[in-house]
Amino acid sequence: MGSPKQLLEFGDSTVLETIIETILQAGTDGLVVVTRLAIDDALELSEDPRFLTAILTNPKAEMLDSILLGVERLTKEFAPRESDAFMVCPGDVPGVTSELTATCAREYLSNAGKIVVASHDDKAGHPIVVPFGMLDEVKTLHDVGLQGILNKASDRVHRVCVKSESTQIDIDTPDDYEALNERLQDSNEG
Repeated sequence: MGSPKQLLEFGDSTVLETIIETILQAGTDGLVVVTRLAIDDALELSEDPRFLTAILTNPKAEMLDSILLGVERLTKEFAPRESDAFMVCPGDVPGVTSELTATCAREYLSNAGKIVVASHDDKAGHPIVVPFGMLDEVKTLHDVGLQGILNKASDRVHRVCVKSESTQIDIDTPDDYEALNERLQDSNEG
């Protein structure tokens, strides 16, 4: 992308700030943003007391490393029970809404112990809600990533079907970014 995609303009703020506000507006108990120091320094991130950061220092870290660092920070701050859950939403999927985030959280409460995932046309997207009781299994997913747990533990997956494919649209290329901004502009005009 040529620059950190989390810092790209999106709507009235940046991609990352949009995701943070979305999750906080959904009424979550806490939020850990796992990011690099340069991105943390470049943004004026939330003053909400539920907001925490964890700085990723390994330049070769995979997404699962980020998730585990975030979970470690959550665990230190909130001392969750095995029946509690953590929600994962990557920093490049700004189309996830606070309504969907809240729905996934409610669905977890109704389906405790299951993995809850937003899905469009039977394809998993984000957010994904995982019970802390499955953390040991998550730690073994380096070869397949968090999406791999959906296959590995398919009998414990509860899908939240959504009409919008925004749960699956991440920003990996300039074309992705441009297309998502056009969608945002079209939805604001419509």
